[in-house]
Amino acid sequence: MRNRQLLRLAAWALAGAIFSCSSAHAASKSAGLTLPILVDQTGIEAGSATVNAGQLFGVQSAHFRSFAHVTSSVRIPQKKTELLISPTDSFVEYTAHLDGATFPIYCTARPAKPVWTLTCLADRDGNDSFEQLWSGTVANPRVWVPFPNIRYQSDIEPVEYNRSDGMTTEPLSIGFVGFGGNIWTGQREFFVQLEKGDDHVVLFESRVTGSAKKGPVDLNLYDARVRFEGGTREQLQVTVTKGLTAGRYQLSLGYPERQIWVYVP
Repeated sequence: MRNRQLLRLAAWALAGAIFSCSSAHAASKSAGLTLPILVDQTGIEAGSATVNAGQLFGVQSAHFRSFAHVTSSVRIPQKKTELLISPTDSFVEYTAHLDGATFPIYCTARPAKPVWTLTCLADRDGNDSFEQLWSGTVANPRVWVPFPNIRYQSDIEPVEYNRSDGMTTEPLSIGFVGFGGNIWTGQREFFVQLEKGDDHVVLFESRVTGSAKKGPVDLNLYDARVRFEGGTREQLQVTVTKGLTAGRYQLSLGYPERQIWVYVP
C-alpha cells in the first residue's frame, strides 16, 4: 500500500515537470481544471472508531455531475496522426477555469506514460456541439481526479453530443484516511480520499496534521471535522464529528513539489 502511494507520487511529480516544461511555451493557452462531484448526504453517525493507517473512514456516497457521449464516430486530425472518438467513449464533466471565468468541459482518459492523458472537448457557445480540443493528465482513469491544468490544442469541426446525469454510473465513495506520521512528536497526517470500486485517489491538497499527545485534537478536512484521539503508528483512534456537507465539491490534484517521501525497506 505504502509502496503504491510512493510510486504514484513519483509519477505525479514527473507529470508536473512535463506539464511545466510544455506549458511554459503556451501559457496563454492553458486553463485550470477541476472535477465537480456531488456528495449525496451529510449525516454521519458520530462515534469513536479504531482504523488502520490508510483505511477509509467517515464514508459518504457521491457521484459525478454528468457525462457526455458524441452522437456518431468522429476523426479529429492531429499533427502526426488522428484522434478517433466513438459514441461508446464516456466523457466526464469537468470545470475549466480561464481568465476569471469557468465553463464545463468533458474529458475521457487514454493510456500514456507516466500517467494517463485526458482528451477534453469543450462546447464554449452552448449549442450542444463540441468545437474545441484540450488535453490534460489524470492520476487514475477510473476515479478521474485531474492534475490542475489543461492545454488548448485546437478548434475542431463541430461534434454533436448528448449529456447524461452522473447518477447513472457506479457510485463514488468519499471519506478520510490517516497515516503514521512522526513517531517522536506524535504527528499524524490526514487526507480526504475519493474511491470508485477498488480504485482511489488521495487528495494531497487536503492534507492536515495533528498530534494527540496532549489530548484529542479537532482537524478540519474541507468542511468536515475529524477528532484525532490517539493510537499507534499502525492504528488510529478517530471520531468524525461533522461529515462533509451535501453538495458540489471541485477537486484537483496539486503537483507534489514541497514534500518528498522517502521509503527505506
